[in-house]
Amino acid sequence: MSANAARSPAAQRLGWLVALGSVAAAGGAALTGEPFTVALGVAAGGLLAALALSAALEQRARDRLRAAWLDRLHQLTEDLAGAVDGADPPRLVQEAADRAQAGGEGPLAMADEQAAFTRSVADQCALAFERIELQESRREALADLELLARASPALAASLDVQRVAATLESLVVPLLADTCSLRVLPSIDPEPNPRRDDASPGAPDHACTIRLRAQGEVVGDLTIYRHARPVSESEWRSVQMLGEPAARALAHALRFSEQVRTSDTLQHSLLPEAILPVPNLEVATRYLAATEGQAVGGDFYDLIQAPDGGAVLVVGDVQGKGVEAAALTSTARHTLRTAALEGDDPATMLLRLNRALLYLQAERVLASGHQSVRFVTVAVVALSPTTYGFRGVVASGGHPPPVVVRPRGAVEQLTTEGPLLGVFDDPTFVQRPVELGLSDVLVLYTDGVTEQRSQPDVFDEAQLGRLVRNMLSVRRADAVAQLILDTVVQLNPQEVRDDIALLVARVVGPR
Repeated sequence: MSANAARSPAAQRLGWLVALGSVAAAGGAALTGEPFTVALGVAAGGLLAALALSAALEQRARDRLRAAWLDRLHQLTEDLAGAVDGADPPRLVQEAADRAQAGGEGPLAMADEQAAFTRSVADQCALAFERIELQESRREALADLELLARASPALAASLDVQRVAATLESLVVPLLADTCSLRVLPSIDPEPNPRRDDASPGAPDHACTIRLRAQGEVVGDLTIYRHARPVSESEWRSVQMLGEPAARALAHALRFSEQVRTSDTLQHSLLPEAILPVPNLEVATRYLAATEGQAVGGDFYDLIQAPDGGAVLVVGDVQGKGVEAAALTSTARHTLRTAALEGDDPATMLLRLNRALLYLQAERVLASGHQSVRFVTVAVVALSPTTYGFRGVVASGGHPPPVVVRPRGAVEQLTTEGPLLGVFDDPTFVQRPVELGLSDVLVLYTDGVTEQRSQPDVFDEAQLGRLVRNMLSVRRADAVAQLILDTVVQLNPQEVRDDIALLVARVVGPR
């Protein structure tokens, strides 16, 4: 490229004019003489001065345009910095870009510089959009972490399937969905379902379903719904993130529910399915485990009809809880029932149970190699009908004494001597007689009624008798049993309450 070609148009025009003036001056001098040359030179000089001024003004305008472009770029930088943190970042970035490019195009001679300016605007806007995407990703990640931080303890706090479902709904709606549904095994198809389910015909993306798996096993399906628009990818990812703690909580709740059902089934098998009627005797029973859903308790009761029209009433308490205690409870109740059906008196019934428990312990020692003692306490009252009521025989093996409340308010504790069962080889059980007349109330109970761990002096055998005595107007057996149970529950917080077994019998006239 030549030196002239590299110069700007204004410089080129100035060079041409200077050359033209020189030629004109030389020609004039040759033709007309010196005066004409002087005039022509003056004219050419004026023209050159005007052209030089025009070139200077044009250069100055270009400098101003360059400065304006730089100012717009600086302003664009400030506008974009504010737009990224604004309420609607994409719209604010677009508006900032429009303001930066407003003002029309520059001269053709500055096309390259204007293109560079436009590229700078585009580059800055692209960087702004990248920052917006990064901030949005960061915001979503922080929101997901916050949601997960709230979800994990909330879901883990419940061992009930319905509460897990309610917790999930509170976490998902309305943050991630308009509504949601949880399907729990075994109500779902074990085959994997598609990523997205149809919420309604023609709207395939308005519902998304995730399969909940815990330790490789399917425990349920969680489906979220959007009614007015499709479920977004970010909402879908957030629900997927909740899938793991939700599946874990649901699996724990399902296992706990199964354990509760098993415990309830086992506990009911340790109690009589029904209390058979006894002539002239009104009977009511109550049973309450210390804590809902706990391991099987050791308290039990029973009533066995006697051939003479009487009955044998039994209430007992086995040491411990769980499967081993349940096995011992079953042994105790069925041994006592067998002895009663064979006509044994209360003391003989207790001796037979003591032998059975010692035999069971010997088997356990031989099987495990460890000596372990599990004792049982039992109170037995055998009732035989008389002309005006019942004649009873009472025996106890380390159990709280039965209580009798008479119609006129007298309270009697039927205390008898007898050791714990399953501890001694040759125990002695003392029997005592008791007479029950019309409207007398007999109460057999376990120590969960009278031995209050939080307030040991609040409700003992004496208070129990007075509580029943104060029901002078209503002494139905069922009302007495319910009053005792309600009183014990109110006096004791659940976390320190023991199991409760009650058997209440009231002598009534012929019906």
